[in-house]
Amino acid sequence: MGSYGEQYGFYGANSFEGSAESLLVADKEEAWVFHILPDDTGRKAIWAAQRVPDDGFATVDNVFVIRDIDFDSDDFL
Repeated sequence: MGSYGEQYGFYGANSFEGSAESLLVADKEEAWVFHILPDDTGRKAIWAAQRVPDDGFATVDNVFVIRDIDFDSDDFL
């Protein structure tokens, strides 16, 4: 999803700040929290994803909940 946003852009109505989406993507094996927003040109996207730990849980209220990214971990994209 992030790669498509980078390639094709991400449209968001309203202002730059009000155009983001927070999603929970899951199957029976794993779950990921995914955030995406348009860049300031509207032609690309800024995004991040974090895997929910096997013994954890996540809530996705219409706000970004990923606060820190460990770029050396397989739990982040």
